[in-house]
Amino acid sequence: MDAAWLTKQAWSTGFLVAGLELLVIALACFARLVIELFRRREVIVGVLFAGMLLMIGGGWVLGVLAGLPVGWRYTRQWGIRPWMVVWSLALIGGVGNILLGGMLLHMSVPDWKEWFGWVPPF
Repeated sequence: MDAAWLTKQAWSTGFLVAGLELLVIALACFARLVIELFRRREVIVGVLFAGMLLMIGGGWVLGVLAGLPVGWRYTRQWGIRPWMVVWSLALIGGVGNILLGGMLLHMSVPDWKEWFGWVPPF
């Protein structure tokens, strides 16, 4: 193991961890939408999304993606624009970081040097 390989691994792992952190924020915003749905008496959609929130794995992914357009639909009416923006940016940033981290993880050190021209230090 040389320093360049360790540096590449550290950068790719950092992007993956940052992506997971942003996706946790997106999941928290989805939970907030579920609470807001029940507060606004949207019971049918609230129960559907609460069921997705309780299903670990695929339900979370489907709920976060399906809840985003529902939340934007009620943005003006309910005054929830600030955290809808946070949710959207967290989701885009999280997916982007995970894709970038996965791409960097599978690159070889010579490919890394070819793409970026250098290997950044720790």
